[in-house]
This record gives sequence, C-alpha cells and structure tokens, in this order.
Amino acid sequence: GTTWNNVVPAVTTATLTITGVTAGMNNNQYRCVVAGTCTAVGINSSAATLTINTPASISSQPSNTTVCVGNNANFSITASGSGLTYNWQVSTDGGITWNNLSPVVVTSTLTLTAVTAGMNNNQYRCGVTISCNPTAVNSNPATLTVNNLPAISTQPANTAVCSGANATFCVTASGAGLTYQWQVSTAGCSGPWTNLAGETASCLNLNAVSAGMNNNSYQCIVSGTCTPSVTTGCATLTVNSPAAITVQPVSTSGCTGGSATFSVTGTGAGLTYNWQVSTDGGATWTNVSPVVTTATLTLTGVTAAMNNNQYRCVVAGTCTAVGINSSAATLTLSNTISISTQPVSAGVCAGTSVTFTVAATGTGLAYNWQVSTNGGTSWSDVSPANTTNTHTIASPTVAMSGNQYRCVASGSCNPSGVNSSVATLTVNTSVTLTSQPVDIIGCTGSAAVFSVTATGSSITYQWQVSVSGGPFVDLTNATPYTGVTTNTLSINPATGLNGNRYRLNASGAPCGGIITSNSALLDVKALPVIVLTAASYNNINPYIRTTLYTTVSPTGNYTYQWFRNGVLVPSLTADRFSVSVDDFGVYDVIVTDVNTGCSSKKSNTAKIDFAASNQLFIYPNPSSGSFQVRYLSYTNGVVRTLNIYDSKGSRVYTKEYKTTGPYTPMDVNLDNAASDVYLVELLDVKGKRLATGKVVIK
Repeated sequence: GTTWNNVVPAVTTATLTITGVTAGMNNNQYRCVVAGTCTAVGINSSAATLTINTPASISSQPSNTTVCVGNNANFSITASGSGLTYNWQVSTDGGITWNNLSPVVVTSTLTLTAVTAGMNNNQYRCGVTISCNPTAVNSNPATLTVNNLPAISTQPANTAVCSGANATFCVTASGAGLTYQWQVSTAGCSGPWTNLAGETASCLNLNAVSAGMNNNSYQCIVSGTCTPSVTTGCATLTVNSPAAITVQPVSTSGCTGGSATFSVTGTGAGLTYNWQVSTDGGATWTNVSPVVTTATLTLTGVTAAMNNNQYRCVVAGTCTAVGINSSAATLTLSNTISISTQPVSAGVCAGTSVTFTVAATGTGLAYNWQVSTNGGTSWSDVSPANTTNTHTIASPTVAMSGNQYRCVASGSCNPSGVNSSVATLTVNTSVTLTSQPVDIIGCTGSAAVFSVTATGSSITYQWQVSVSGGPFVDLTNATPYTGVTTNTLSINPATGLNGNRYRLNASGAPCGGIITSNSALLDVKALPVIVLTAASYNNINPYIRTTLYTTVSPTGNYTYQWFRNGVLVPSLTADRFSVSVDDFGVYDVIVTDVNTGCSSKKSNTAKIDFAASNQLFIYPNPSSGSFQVRYLSYTNGVVRTLNIYDSKGSRVYTKEYKTTGPYTPMDVNLDNAASDVYLVELLDVKGKRLATGKVVIK
C-alpha cells in the first residue's frame, strides 16, 4: 500500500477480474479510483488484499508398521499447503475400499492403541485437503502387521514307555518368530527345572530311556517375536520296568481235605499272574482251574490225587508280554483220617455179648474206644483200654443200658483224632406191670381214661374190650377210642359203653412174652336234669319279693352253681334263692351229683325284672331313724333330691342321690331325730316333686 500502479491492461469497470493468479501475487493490494462529472480528480476506494493459497503437498509418506498384539501402532505424514486438514482411512480388503476411521482422526499422526490380531494386514492412509480445495490428496497406504503372542494349543502329554525304549514329548504353539527350550525336573512338577542343551525343537525326543529317568518331568518354554514367553504344562515320563520274580513259590506239605498256599513276589510295571499245575513232574503244564490271577494261589479241600503236584506262576507285565515262569513248588499230602464204617447201636438181652466195629483210613492210623454214661455229655476211655477197630462187651448188665460208645481214630493229619458216630447199647429186660387199670365211674358225654405202668425193654401195648361179658377183642384208634397202643386208653365220649370191661396186653422184644393186665369196669352214670321256676312273680318292687326254685331229677345229693346274667354267683349254693329288687337279672343253674361227680347242663333261664310303680317306698316304717327310700327310675345316672320335714314343717334332711338301677336304694340316717311323723319328699333334677310319703320315727 506504499505505492500504487494501474493494473495492466487498465480496467475501467466497477469489477476487477484477475485470471491466472500466481504465487507472486500473494498479498497484493487492490483499490479503485472512482471519478465523475463533478469529481475530476477522483476518489480512492479502500484497499483489498489478495491472498494466494498454496495446494496441499505430502512430503513424507506413512510407513508400514509391525507391532505385537496389545501394543500401540503409529502412522505419520508430513504435508504442506494452506490451511491443511487431515483425515485417516482404513482398508481391510487390500486397498480396494477405504473407510474413515471411527472416531475420525484429523491429525497428521494416527495412533492405534492395543491392536488386536483382527487388525493384521489392515492398510491405513491419510487424505490431506486445503481450505480452498475440498478434494483430498491421499497419502500412500501403509500396512499394519500384528504379530501374535506365543500361545500353546497342544500340551505335551504324560508318556509311559518301557526301559530302553524311546520317548517323545511334543508341543503345538502359535505366534511370530517362535523358539523352543525344553526343560527337565527330577523332583516333580514343582521343580527346580533345568534347560536341556540343544533341545530347541517343538518335540523332545528321548532315546533309550533308563529306569533312573522314571518320574522325570518335562516342560517347554515357548518364546517369540512378541513377549512374554509361555511355558507348557508339566508332562511326566513313566519308565516301566520289565517283570522280574524276587521271591519264588516254596514247596509245602499238607493233609487231604485241608488247604495249601503258594505265593510269588514280582517286580515290574502292570504285573499279571497266572498259576499253572503239572501232574507229571513238570513235563507239561496247564492253567489251574478255575484260573487264578493273583500273586497267591490257595488250594482248598485238597485231595489225595493232588499229592506231588507241582505249581508255578507265569508273571507278565507291561514290558514283559510273554511272561516269565517262576520256580516249581511241590505239594506233598498226607491222608486225613476218614471213617468208612461207623459203629451201629445194638440192643441185647442182659448177659448177651455185643460187639461194635469201626473202619477208617488215613496216614499213621490208630484207634481208641471211649464210653459215655451220661448221654454224651462226657467221655472216658474204656477200661481196659482198647486200641483195635472192634470193641466187645461180654456180659452187659441192665445198669449198662443207655451207655454210648465211640471210637477215636487218629493219624498224622489228625493228632487230636476223629470221633466216630455214637453207638448206643440197649440192654433189654422182660416186661413187668407195676400198676393195674382201675374201675372208672364216668358221666354220660364225658371222657374216661384207663392207664397202666409197665417196666421192661421195647414195650408194645394193645388195649382190649369185653362187651356184656363177651370175649376180649383188640381196640383200634377210632372214635371214641384213642391211645389204644399206648399205656393210656382215652374214651371220649364214654356214652353207651356202660358195663364194658377193659384190659391191656403188654409185650417186650426180644426178652419176654405177652403180659395181660387186670380188667377194669367202665360205669357210665346218667347226667342229672334241672328245671328252674319263679315261685310267684317275675316282676317285683321293694314291697313284693319272689323266690327261684330248682327241681332236679333223679333225686339225689347235689351241689348247686347259680349264674346271674351268665356270671357265676359264688354266694348262691342252695337249691332256691329269695330274690329282692337288688337282684334283677337272668338266672340259670348247674347241679352236680355229689356221689358220681356228674354235672347237668345249664337249666332253663328265669328272668326277674322290676314291676312298675309310682309309689315312694319307705322301710322299715316305723323305724328308729335309719330307713331306706326307693323310687322307680328307668334310667341310670339320674340325680334326685330327697327332703324330709318334721310335723312342724321344718326340713331336717336333704341329700342328692344318683340312680344306679330301677329301684336304687336311698339310705337315710336320722338316728338322733325326735319321735315324730315325718314327710318325705322326692324331687327330680329340676326340682319337680316326683312323690311323697310319710315315715314314723319312734
């Protein structure tokens, strides 16, 4: 604005248009001199400045960047131009399409924080614009490479191999620039750990492992371009040893019927056992049956046929598939005592000899006879001692009857001996009757029993009957007879058998014939018949009494049992009973003949009940002060009140009573009352008068 020159070519219009402006024209000032008819010199307008903006230009492009997952990545550009603005874009398809970042980044530097694996190979560029030109100038694309951290996808696994074999542990991992370092621990998974020199591959190969490496633990440290490194889990090496026998089975001795045991001790992994037997001195071997797969073979119930059998165990394992044979052990057996013939019980007559015999087998066999005189509770050796297989008693006595005998057979396998069966000696005697049957007086319909007592051996019994003086014939167990072949004959009922005679035939084998008892008479008596009758009334009140009478046929000497409502009344023993109002009920009677003991059936029943009356009963009347009042009640448990007044109208007595029967007694005691005529009043529970009466007290 210091100096001013006319534009060239001159412009004389109200508008100045400049074309093809250049950077050299930046900050030029322009004004217009306006003149007119009246203003020849002209006047100057204000000055206006022309500013020339330079276009956008990128001098430094963004560079490809490589980072690890989770780290930050930076991209930058350097640009020039007037009023620059920036806008960063991303392409996830190799630059085919571009999208603004969200949120929009408008600085010359793009910072991506905590990049993820999903951003790998994304491309980034920046569009630069100036204020007078909205068309952006795009930078070159820059690629983001995202490297993953080391990660283990497959862990090394525990491995078991046999001693001398190879073992392999492998790891599968992902990540950039991976390297491996295998480590070993001899103290388990808790360490400490030592690097294995040269073992830097993903698989660790251990050749010809030894027993000393058993239970070693292995792990691998996996490192990569990105940190930190990762360590695998712990994998254990199991080195299995081949099967070996450290303790061999030992030959054993035993007895038939017993048990025998053979054992083997082995070492190695996954041991299995299989016992075998040889019955030909070891020439051939077969598995025992049933198969035994434990370290111990137990044979139970061994037999003589197993004597000199040999037994061995085939021990196999994880590393010994074929198996190794143990030494052979021999089973030597002695025979257990076995009794093949038992002594047999015997019965003889007194003085007749008897012999008991036993037969046995076994190693070192010996015999010893014993006797028990108390039913087998205790035993003692016979005297003199008998060590043969037979025992003879020359002249047995009756006192020896019931003695028991046995033989104890002992041997190498049974030093305490084996007892034979028990044989009982029965010394028989002839039959003797020590008591005879007696005559019986019985009752029609009842039972009769005849019995005898006999001594002797092996007694048999047979009862006989004689009817109307006829011959005696054997009885059978048919009604009315039971026990016809025992010492007691039961006859039930003894009806219609009056006058029969009975006797018993007893015999005893082998020492005697038949013994016949005396005969006994059966005298069957008829049962009495009784009729019960009420003398005058069946319905009574306190002033009316009645008597129950019995009539018995045939006439005789009888005892009486009275029953009231089916219950025996012990106090009633006479042939009649005077009944009062306190004795209501249904009566029947049984009579028994004193001479024969035969009892009747129950008599007919006689019922004594109350006679209805609305009278107030007072007695004794006159009295000396103690008397009884009764009034009919159809219901038990009813409360009534008794009032007594003297001749002046004064009440001298009042009391409540509860009914317990039709004519419940209401006892009154006025022993100290003056001689007078008294009014007796009876009220119900509501105070209503039921009845009145008078009593004279002397």
